[in-house]
Amino acid sequence: MPLHAERSSARGRWPNDVVYLLFNGIIIKIGLIIVVGTAMLELHQLVPAGLTQALRPQPVWLQAVEVLVLADTGFYLAHCAFHAVPLLWRFHSIHHGVEEMDWLAAHRVHPVEQILTKSASFLPVFALDFRPPPY
Repeated sequence: MPLHAERSSARGRWPNDVVYLLFNGIIIKIGLIIVVGTAMLELHQLVPAGLTQALRPQPVWLQAVEVLVLADTGFYLAHCAFHAVPLLWRFHSIHHGVEEMDWLAAHRVHPVEQILTKSASFLPVFALDFRPPPY
């Protein structure tokens, strides 16, 4: 049971959340392409070839577990940084500024935060070049 009765769309900041819902996805996707694409140009040179070659013969189920652990670790560390670093907190505080929770409030995030957090999650996975073993 909720602590307070739901007010659905009657809450004050719902128009703001609709803007986040409609436009954040586009901005975040474009930002991810730019950040991850640019970073991958450099990261492939930093990862030893022997490491990526050692991953290829592994079974797909093991690679899936490794991808989940890497991606979640990157996401967790980025999230911790957004709480600990004052400059990053300014972006993340938008998410914590929600006063009344509902499905629409979940979309209230700053695009810079999402781009950096998702990049921290994706980049280790992409840099290690996971792919199914050759048959």
